[in-house]
Amino acid sequence: MDQTRTALMNIRYANATGASVTNLALYVGSDKSQDLVFPTTSSWSDWATLTVTFTIPAGYQNIIIKSTANVSASANIDYMDLSIDDGLTPVPPGSFSQNTPSDGATGVSTTPAFSWATSNGASGYALVVSPNSDYSSPTINVSNLTGTSYTPTAALASSTKYYWKVTASNAAGSTVASNAGISFTTAVPPPPPGTFNQTAPTSNATNVSVTPAFTWSASANASRYALVVSPNSDYSSPAINVNNLTDTSYTPSTALATSTKYYWKVTASNAVGSNGASNAGISFTTAAPTPPGTFTLVAPVNGATNVSVTPGFTWNASSGASSYTLVVSTSSNYSSPAINVSNLTSTSYTPATALTSNTKYYWKVTATSTVGSTVASNAGISFTTATAPAPGTDYYVSTTGSDTSGDGSTAHPWKTLAYAATQVPEGLNNTINLAAGTYYETVATMLPLGVNIKGAGESSTTITSNGPIPAPGVDQSSADWKLWHEGSLIQLFSPGYSGSNPKYGSPDQMIPSVDGNQTLSGFTVDGNNKQIKAGVWVENRNNVTMHHVTFKNLQMRGAVFGRSDMWWYIPLPDGKWMYNTTIHDCTFINSGTDLGGESVGNLNISGLDGANIYNITINDNQGGFGLKFIFVGHYRNVKIHDTYIRVSESDTQWGEKASIEMWNLSYGNEIYNIDCNTWFSFVNHSQLTAYDPVGNATNNLKLHDVKMIDQDGSNGNEAIEASVSGMEIYNNYIQDKGYGIAIWRGGGYTMKNMFVHNNIIANVNRTPGFGFGNSSGVFIPDAATNIRIDNNVFDHMGNGVQLDNANGVEVNNNVFLNTEGADAQGGSNVTFNNNLKYHTDPQKAGWNLTGGPTLGSGNLLGDPGFKKTGNRWNTYYQPASASSLVVDKGVDVGLPYNGSAPDIGRWEY
Repeated sequence: MDQTRTALMNIRYANATGASVTNLALYVGSDKSQDLVFPTTSSWSDWATLTVTFTIPAGYQNIIIKSTANVSASANIDYMDLSIDDGLTPVPPGSFSQNTPSDGATGVSTTPAFSWATSNGASGYALVVSPNSDYSSPTINVSNLTGTSYTPTAALASSTKYYWKVTASNAAGSTVASNAGISFTTAVPPPPPGTFNQTAPTSNATNVSVTPAFTWSASANASRYALVVSPNSDYSSPAINVNNLTDTSYTPSTALATSTKYYWKVTASNAVGSNGASNAGISFTTAAPTPPGTFTLVAPVNGATNVSVTPGFTWNASSGASSYTLVVSTSSNYSSPAINVSNLTSTSYTPATALTSNTKYYWKVTATSTVGSTVASNAGISFTTATAPAPGTDYYVSTTGSDTSGDGSTAHPWKTLAYAATQVPEGLNNTINLAAGTYYETVATMLPLGVNIKGAGESSTTITSNGPIPAPGVDQSSADWKLWHEGSLIQLFSPGYSGSNPKYGSPDQMIPSVDGNQTLSGFTVDGNNKQIKAGVWVENRNNVTMHHVTFKNLQMRGAVFGRSDMWWYIPLPDGKWMYNTTIHDCTFINSGTDLGGESVGNLNISGLDGANIYNITINDNQGGFGLKFIFVGHYRNVKIHDTYIRVSESDTQWGEKASIEMWNLSYGNEIYNIDCNTWFSFVNHSQLTAYDPVGNATNNLKLHDVKMIDQDGSNGNEAIEASVSGMEIYNNYIQDKGYGIAIWRGGGYTMKNMFVHNNIIANVNRTPGFGFGNSSGVFIPDAATNIRIDNNVFDHMGNGVQLDNANGVEVNNNVFLNTEGADAQGGSNVTFNNNLKYHTDPQKAGWNLTGGPTLGSGNLLGDPGFKKTGNRWNTYYQPASASSLVVDKGVDVGLPYNGSAPDIGRWEY
């Protein structure tokens, strides 16, 4: 031999000593290769074969089996058959051993985790478990296992001795584990569950809430409980049917019918059996329907003046309300209303059409439900809109003008924007008009209040500089340089604090933003190969609009819109937000950056209330995030929509740059119609409980109609980091991300009120893996409650949903396609009803629920009958016909549906 080769040796032996022989070892030359284990045989004339693989170095070698310890009896070896891999002939799998359960183990779980070592060259494994040493009548007999572990879904018998063996195989043959035939004994069964009672609602109770807290005493030895609630005494057509409850209480997330008598029973169970509550079958009657609960109007506040003509109306949630109606009128009796909109489902509204300026308006909101309506307790409060700015004066700047002899007229324009900004009177709605051309500015433009900038068009007017914008007296080496407006090209800055530092201070020094009442439009800001820190920086100014502006190649940030930096972990006080920002039809090109531990955005926002950001295009392949928070974030009534984002899919810290990252979201935010390639991150600090949703509300953020497709298919992280309680995530398409929606926060905080529905999460070009998140569609590693996961499609995930530490989860009407691992894993008090699973591999066609969830009612197996044509985010997952298996097979979860019952999956037929 001229090189190291792999050898395979079959050793024919007998071992009737009554125990495995372990004193023999295989040596190649003088070097020990491996210890040998010879399982027992029934007699000395009963021969077995032990197969081992090992490597032989170049040259002539002695192959020796010798004893490593003195024993009274050992194995009888008949012969050894040696074959050497010539590099061409395939060889069977290498030797390996079984690990757990160990030989002779007792008290073993009836669903043990079988594990074994890797066999070199194996393509698959087969596991056989039997109460008989000859493996007849096996209890477990599974093949084509690709991993080195297996946990059965069906329990073994208690107090039973089992023998088990694993066989590795490949195209060349098979190899049985060296210690195959070891045995273990399962645990003695616990006593059956003890007697217990149902405690609330009590028998014959009336006026019970439609979301009652069901409670019962503990049953001794019970491992789980099942609750059934039905309007029928025989429990047919149950309104609630949940299993695998580990607590002695349950509160439904879906309301019962009003004025209805219900019967209820709880059954305790364990591995041995079950026991119904001693008073099972008691009944209660729900309360008669009531109108929505009381609530108040929030903003504009009563008597407010100088209010924007497109104000952000907000109000508190009304319990039991299904929608709201907003009426705004110049008359206190609401005649001839200027705004009259109904069927609002959120607690905020910003009109698209402006109100009349300098006018007093009265407003009210009415909450409605199926049984009545409730007017806000402070309905009729009034506000006065701001005085419309008088038509201002137009001033002119031209590349051929003069800052020394010009006067800003069309005949004698100025030459630079920065100089013009020092000459135009503030607060009069005056406009600086930039003629076509490229303007090389040498200092920052400090734009006064009430002054507009209007270029000749993005392709015609360019503002740039031959070098960095000076920032005299500012320490540019400071870690906070990235948070300061100095160094940006166009500055709309007003103080945010009354102290010595206008950019930062204590909460009591915080002052309101001032009204900018100005518009920027029609030009391009060119960073001249990233020499200029930022393009436009707006800080502490209300009513600022920017549209049809392009930013390219800025050093750090394209544009900033926000109120000044502030202390962490405190809410932004009312009146101190930055109001009525509008940004639309703007383009950002390579205008963010990676600062070496933090990437900053092309468009950066913070402290906004009533912002409308739309028709934005961001392309950055040089290290920047798309749209990102600055300072500490804070958002209320912010709309971001109809936006296209492409950023780099490479990042040393996060795996890829984020398309959108926002911190600390209060109520009324909405993001929709986004086309992007990388992840979103939404995080509220755990200490900031003031922004937690009220009741069961999900109005902190509505995230919908997003198309997120990974371009290289190599991402291992989440698509959506949902670390904000009160989110509704729906109608989104996510493709080839590490895992879909991560609901987490940590820090001892419990996430709540998350409604995930009608999404498609698919791996098309990416192979799902198993690690952190297990390539799951929804991943909840931290404490969470009141989680609803309904009517989604999970296609080719690792695990379908990974619920870990969630408590109180509804998983209904979902489609699980070709799940590689568990369809649902972990969690407690999980309702799993009316879902459908389909797998093209018959070995994986059955439901796989582990670590908590159990099958409820209405779950199906089979081909869903989708169209499988067209775009995956559109027609591909739609039912092909009325006879598709998913049609009318769902359960009512409160979403609109056609037909006799909801469909299962993303789309209604």
